[in-house]
Amino acid sequence: MTKPHKPHGFGKFLKNVLDDAKDLADGITDRLSAAECDFRRGLTRLVEPKDHHKPPQAGSSH
Repeated sequence: MTKPHKPHGFGKFLKNVLDDAKDLADGITDRLSAAECDFRRGLTRLVEPKDHHKPPQAGSSH
């Protein structure tokens, strides 16, 4: 059986660049996902009535 080939020289450099690019892309997608969640929460708060989560008061016509 042959041993797995470890890249060296330019191949190692290219592998490192691609690994770093993948890590960067993963980080960006994670941040975008969190930002989307925050954006949706903000929009929901913007369009909901202020008393949406309050229980109705006694004697109220609502």
